[in-house]
Amino acid sequence: MRILQINAVYGIMSTGRNTQQISAFLRSQGHECISFYGESRGNYENTVFMGSDLSHKVHAISARLTGEAGIGSWSATRRLISFIKEYNPDVVHLQNLHGNFVHIPMLLRYLADADVPTVISLHDCFFFTGGCMHYTSNQCFKWLDNCENCQYLRRGKNYIFSNRAGHNLQRKKDLFNAIPRLAVCGVSQWTENEARRSPVFANAKIITHVYNWIDLETFKPLSSEENTAIKRRLGASNQPMILGVSSGWGASKGLDDFSKLATRLPNVKIVLVGKMPENVDLAPNIIAVGSTENVDQLAQLYSAADVFVHLSKEETFGKVIAEALACGTPAVVYNSTAMPEIVDDATGRVVEPGNINGVATAIHEVLESPFMADACRNRATELFEMSRNLYTQTEIYKRISK
Repeated sequence: MRILQINAVYGIMSTGRNTQQISAFLRSQGHECISFYGESRGNYENTVFMGSDLSHKVHAISARLTGEAGIGSWSATRRLISFIKEYNPDVVHLQNLHGNFVHIPMLLRYLADADVPTVISLHDCFFFTGGCMHYTSNQCFKWLDNCENCQYLRRGKNYIFSNRAGHNLQRKKDLFNAIPRLAVCGVSQWTENEARRSPVFANAKIITHVYNWIDLETFKPLSSEENTAIKRRLGASNQPMILGVSSGWGASKGLDDFSKLATRLPNVKIVLVGKMPENVDLAPNIIAVGSTENVDQLAQLYSAADVFVHLSKEETFGKVIAEALACGTPAVVYNSTAMPEIVDDATGRVVEPGNINGVATAIHEVLESPFMADACRNRATELFEMSRNLYTQTEIYKRISK
């Protein structure tokens, strides 16, 4: 088979690593794969970088002016379509497209008109809403019908002159339903279920899910001596260490809840990985270590932690939770969106969103349970093992290309 992937990034962040791993797996199985991407240019094999810094900035300005994401990068998208015509892939796999690098309607119209078998991965909810990535915190379900005059898209950030959410949703319905052979892959059972409810995918031939996979050779438990040394370097010796990981911290990722938790657990060190807002005041027992794309460093932190805590209320999957389990570290998560799928009673606790006392109690329960490490590793192996899930993804390519 020949597979062409399109994603905002390649080789970095979770979707970029997924894209790279799909490409490597396909080639190892004797298939061809080439990937197009549009942000954070790198020196990668079998990839094509779309556009330029200037075209991306112009695209971003256009999106703000018009209120329509994915309407720009005309020249880059024409070149992409020309390549697709020449390459003649068996499947085009669309991943995260909501950067400023591809003209989404132009691409989707071509895929429909040329009857190109198309797979999309739902890393968030953008593909089936009027513009938002998530909606559960707002309890907004207008995407089931009409997103007209969305009250949650913000003037200045999402648009300047016109709120086009209703138009954007209707256009997605028209474009995706016109693709004759469309497969929709949620990254969790929750996203699959939401996709089945969406009128955007009413004509999809396949709606299923493939859990995000974990590299179990990278994310694995370390020895007790190594874990002790890591905690010592962090200043967390002789205390329970709680870990939280996010690309960027804010209220939506649970930073406020971590601050409340710190006051309830003064004798626990809370280590937060990810970009912090400027001028934020953190409790004395919170250690901020900044962002990292070094997966080995992440794996060390996961392994050294006594409990992984994830206080986001909106996750289509929650890959950091699965990575923590792979390192033998139990997790405490909120009972929201996909997160309860990842953790069971043998590998952590699920708490109602916003119940900080419940989170503190759950952490104490986990700390007092000495038999969770093996169960965590086993669950990660059962649900998130890379080669098995990549094989499942490949089978979806075969099914939709028939």
